[in-house]
Amino acid sequence: MKISLIQVGKTQDKALEAFILDYTKRIKRYVQFEVINLKEAKVHKNENKDIYRKKEAETLIEEISKHPFPIILDEKGHERNSVAFAKQCQTWLDQHNHISFIIGGAYGFHEDIYALNLPKIALSKMTFTHQWARLILVEQIYRALSILNNQAYHH
Repeated sequence: MKISLIQVGKTQDKALEAFILDYTKRIKRYVQFEVINLKEAKVHKNENKDIYRKKEAETLIEEISKHPFPIILDEKGHERNSVAFAKQCQTWLDQHNHISFIIGGAYGFHEDIYALNLPKIALSKMTFTHQWARLILVEQIYRALSILNNQAYHH
């Protein structure tokens, strides 16, 4: 079984990156796990943000096409508690053996990504920066795997 995290841009905050690396190591106890960093689009300050999202969408669509079951993180996605998320991950992994979570850039996804009609999940009704969403997601993936493996991490 394999889980991929596809994200636009690198994590800038070194403290966040350290936490992400810690959870990445933990996740690898249970499944193959990879983080794929795609380059952020370069745009001028005064350009419309949709141009920015469109450029990133082109790169994302190319990468997504290599993955059998991509899931986008989006505020309009389905929210689950941690136990339900664990069960959903198990179902997805049983069905596809390789799932990929996609986190967009600072300005979110372009309509071309939404047009793919991919499954969407939300981490919360609250809005997080894409940098923090990475940490929260990898922690929740680890939590899900610990739940599925009857480990004491989740109380």
